[in-house]
Amino acid sequence: PSAAAAASQPASAAQSAEKTHFGFREVDKNEKEQLVGRVFSNVAEQYDVMNDLMSGTLHRQWKDSFVNALLPLSANGHAAKCIDLAGGTGDIAFRIVERSRALFPSEPAPFVNVV
Repeated sequence: PSAAAAASQPASAAQSAEKTHFGFREVDKNEKEQLVGRVFSNVAEQYDVMNDLMSGTLHRQWKDSFVNALLPLSANGHAAKCIDLAGGTGDIAFRIVERSRALFPSEPAPFVNVV
């Protein structure tokens, strides 16, 4: 559609007309998020197994060391807010919560966003 026609369409109609790449196909932009989510869901269970095989389980030790270096995160002795960027399966975020609860059982659990 022309720019004027696209501008006159409701935002949802204009968005659904936009295309992007997903693998070797072209898909609607608003469909891509669901497709990526499905792919991730299909591989998530095997993700840590693959890392175990490639690193000889060393990746688990690295993650534990990383989380131990983070805690405590705040001056008053408990984890505050964390953002796990490109968090994958969220295993580092889960480790932060578990380790913080173990170290500071009387404190509120930390707030961790996985993005």
